[in-house]
Amino acid sequence: MGALAKQNAKANDVLKGQTKRLGSHCQRGHAMTGDNVGFRTSRRIFCKACTSARAKAGGIISPQIIKQVTKLLKERVPIRRFTQGVSEGYLVSFATFKRYRRENPTFDQFVIEHTKDNNSRAQLQRYRHRAFMQAAPAVQSRYLREVYDLIPRYLPDDARDDIVSNIFRALVEQSLRHDQVKSRVAWFVSEQNRMFPPKHRKFGDAQLVSLDEVLFDDGTRTRGDTVSEGLW
Repeated sequence: MGALAKQNAKANDVLKGQTKRLGSHCQRGHAMTGDNVGFRTSRRIFCKACTSARAKAGGIISPQIIKQVTKLLKERVPIRRFTQGVSEGYLVSFATFKRYRRENPTFDQFVIEHTKDNNSRAQLQRYRHRAFMQAAPAVQSRYLREVYDLIPRYLPDDARDDIVSNIFRALVEQSLRHDQVKSRVAWFVSEQNRMFPPKHRKFGDAQLVSLDEVLFDDGTRTRGDTVSEGLW
């Protein structure tokens, strides 16, 4: 075999290896196997690790959203209301909002100045909850795991913590008996959702997301652009 033929064969082997690698890994090197593989309605697969990383990094906020957020902050509306609220209150994901604050120190300082009172109230509430919890260690040790198991697992961890704290406070204040906890859990969950509405309603294990959210940092395509007309 001549030298040129050997070089061509070697290049072909390298190309085959690269093709095989791209078929078993995403462009960022994550293995496209098992639980890391997701499927879209178009039957195309996607890398769950990359999708999760993009979600945690946050997207780009439009000037219109920033204007609305600024107005709400001036009115002392808690950040949670427009980053985790129901559809009529939700404006932007918390990760995207956090990224904008990180990249814009002036705006970050503005947020700090306009959420001082909210933070103080939240800290006071958490302090009171801890005080009630510490005041009755026997009750806590006996019922803690049992009460946690009664709280729906689809709720965020901080929401479940708040609900458990509220239940223990009621137990300590004797406005709630232990034999009533199971029947009253739904009421405590309802009160938590009323005070801090969840971001979106859930269906099974799938959580709804905003159709206006930009999919990628370097683009303008929204999640709504990918929805098939057949779904409507």
